[in-house]
Amino acid sequence: MEDTILSGQIVFLEIVAGERVVLRKSVDTLTVPGRFKEDFFFGQHDDDVYYISIPLPNEPVGSTVTHLRLGYDEGPAHKWIEKIFYYGLYIAGAMSSLRCC
Repeated sequence: MEDTILSGQIVFLEIVAGERVVLRKSVDTLTVPGRFKEDFFFGQHDDDVYYISIPLPNEPVGSTVTHLRLGYDEGPAHKWIEKIFYYGLYIAGAMSSLRCC
């Protein structure tokens, strides 16, 4: 788990069984949500972290549902989106200049 956190992209990791927190790791205290809110798009909740929750398979059937909660740093994704946007502008400009001739 520590290697996953140290990779730099995941800044928060939590395993929850029912209402009980089994494991919680984070880069710093700022990335630990007071109340977990799953994100459905980048930039939601203005916290610079993209939170997702994944149910884990459990045995036996009917036992407490366990969830893996992850928080990804949105910074690298924003940088890539910005680069792609500008590359698109350059390509559009190049294509339009070729059409004029």
